[in-house]
Amino acid sequence: MSIILPDGLPARWTLKAEGYDASSRHEAAAAPLRPLRVLLVNLMPDKPATERQIARLLAGTPHPVELTLAIPDSYRPKTADPAHIWAFYKSWRRVRDHGFDGLIVTGAPVETLAFKDVTYWSELTEIFDWARRHVKQSFYICWAAQAALRHLHGVPKRALAAKVSGVYRHRVDAPGH
Repeated sequence: MSIILPDGLPARWTLKAEGYDASSRHEAAAAPLRPLRVLLVNLMPDKPATERQIARLLAGTPHPVELTLAIPDSYRPKTADPAHIWAFYKSWRRVRDHGFDGLIVTGAPVETLAFKDVTYWSELTEIFDWARRHVKQSFYICWAAQAALRHLHGVPKRALAAKVSGVYRHRVDAPGH
């Protein structure tokens, strides 16, 4: 369908060039269908690449989606361009009282740190708790999935010698989950 991105976000032009219907908030204001509002808390080091990947996936859905970019207030990126963040991202404090249909939280390159040692851990747990009460669906990617499992379900993180991924045999213990 279409993706509505912050005005001037470079990902918009990339998606348009790829044939996606990518518009700004101003262009989409007169659209007849209310877009799903999705909050992306982007903790990845390469913000523009992650924005493009997520926006591309959301643009392929059958419903228009408006994407809002945010970061925890205490988050201090080490590699991201500060000008990009100031131009396109909102602080958690500025968006937490707005209504969203969904939340996506990306990973971060902090997998070797203890959760309590991540400078924005308390804000991130606040975001997880907020999502349980305020959004219909949440999606946690990479390290954010580990963090959500720890905070929401008490599942500890286990360090492995090598990255493990794939599809594994499983058993459904709680139908409907």
